Amino acid sequence: MNRAEFFVPGEPKAQTRPRTFRLKGGGVVTRSSSARVSSWRERVHVHALPVAPARPPEGPVTFTAVFLFRRPDGHYRKCGDLSSAGLRSEAPLGGKGDWDNLGKAVCDALEGLFFRRDSQITQAHVAKAWCGRDEQEGVAVTVRWGDPREPEPKRRKVAPPESPVALGAVLSRGRTRQGTIPLL
Repeated sequence: MNRAEFFVPGEPKAQTRPRTFRLKGGGVVTRSSSARVSSWRERVHVHALPVAPARPPEGPVTFTAVFLFRRPDGHYRKCGDLSSAGLRSEAPLGGKGDWDNLGKAVCDALEGLFFRRDSQITQAHVAKAWCGRDEQEGVAVTVRWGDPREPEPKRRKVAPPESPVALGAVLSRGRTRQGTIPLL
């Protein structure tokens, strides 16, 4: 079984749904994606390139993504500790994007690198969590492919040097610790 892990810094963006509008003259206009989502997908693609296989594999693929979001200022007291509102909020809920649309944007960016088409994904694990105050928001991605009976080769971790969150994030009550994303 082969494995690739990488971290993409920046505010994660959810895939938007196509919108169709009727014009007064009888025409129809369809808008499929915003520029913000396109630039996010491009960023994911660029960060995935160094760890991608030479050719996309043919078989089943397992995809794991942990989306890390910055907490609002209201989650912190003046001293920097979490407030009662911050302690109650274990994960980002409103306004950050649905988990399936966040995962879809990343999968679309990885198509052609880790799989030929997203129908090859047989398992997907997507989570949303808060990052620590001194950590960077973004997404930690793990992609696995190949025969699960084969032993995994030694892991090669590649992360951008500006990323305070190491590859993969083990989540604990809205905070992250350096480590590897466990497959759920």
